[in-house]
Amino acid sequence: MLFARALGLLPLIFVALCAARASEVYGAEAVALRWSAPADCPTGADVLGEVNRLLGPRASSNEASLEVVAEVQRKDDGTYLVRLEIPGEDGPRSREVSAVSCAALGQAAALILAMMVDSEAALAAEPAPGPGQTLPEQSPPGQTPPQPSEPKQISEAPRPSQPIPSTPPSPVRSIPSSPAPKPGYRFIRPPMALSIYSLGDIGTLPSPSFGVGGAFVVFPGRSRVELGISYLLPRKTTFSSLSSAWADVDLLLGYASAGVVIKAHPKLELAPKFRFELGGLRAESFGVTNPDKASAMLVGMGIGGQGSMRLRRNIHLVFGVDGVLYIAYPRFIVTGLGEAHTPSRVVGRIALGGEWRF
Repeated sequence: MLFARALGLLPLIFVALCAARASEVYGAEAVALRWSAPADCPTGADVLGEVNRLLGPRASSNEASLEVVAEVQRKDDGTYLVRLEIPGEDGPRSREVSAVSCAALGQAAALILAMMVDSEAALAAEPAPGPGQTLPEQSPPGQTPPQPSEPKQISEAPRPSQPIPSTPPSPVRSIPSSPAPKPGYRFIRPPMALSIYSLGDIGTLPSPSFGVGGAFVVFPGRSRVELGISYLLPRKTTFSSLSSAWADVDLLLGYASAGVVIKAHPKLELAPKFRFELGGLRAESFGVTNPDKASAMLVGMGIGGQGSMRLRRNIHLVFGVDGVLYIAYPRFIVTGLGEAHTPSRVVGRIALGGEWRF
């Protein structure tokens, strides 16, 4: 029981660490950027530095930061593509920009972000010096730069004038202008994922148990919303009044969780989350004159954390820890033998698996 409660406190520590990390990643600058790019591309700090240069004094403000998620990919033809996603009240907005080099792509992304914050300041800023540009050559002090010599006038012999043939003006035809296209709104699908995992539980069944599960995940903006199902394999419990009798207890539950994704590293994400679950706890007695089956409902709420590490482009290793407080849980009692099992009020879980994003 004490070990289960100690494991249930781990999510509190995880949430505190994620909150500290979030204060480092998302500062008080005009743009809060989550930048993911190959190793040969500019870093997120480089892009933010160019944004601050373009904005000038407008770079630091007391207003809310513009939150942007940017992911750079190298295409098969050698060019680079960046996808900028900005969460909003009506859903996330996205924009894609491509360039021949990743350095040029970083400058283009910085200009777009600066114009989203203050277009006048971004356009008024001096352009960044590119490769091959040199400053104009200046004369030494005390000397005046050489003035260009005046062109010499060359006289030409007069030519006899010739009459200019008069041609009637061609009629001008007016071309009707086509109406301007009306702006349309296109739904942008947020990233999604499917995950499968193995599960360890302490406190729900009579002894530490193992199980499996799967989930469907949606990433709207910086959030992670997850709907899943888990199954804990049966565990055996015995009765002190009759050594030959026992009961098997298992659990099938569904859950929903939501949290905020924090980019701790280009390949590592952390997501503190809240969780709600609803499950069916089942028990079956054996070794008695009249074997019986029973089931009851479990209702719990908790907090935890989800971490994911990118192994390949769309494949991630996921791991998580959750602490759950049951607000409704049953007691299984077998007539003549006594109590078979009662779950702990606070339980702890850990999970490890894989995730495919699309």
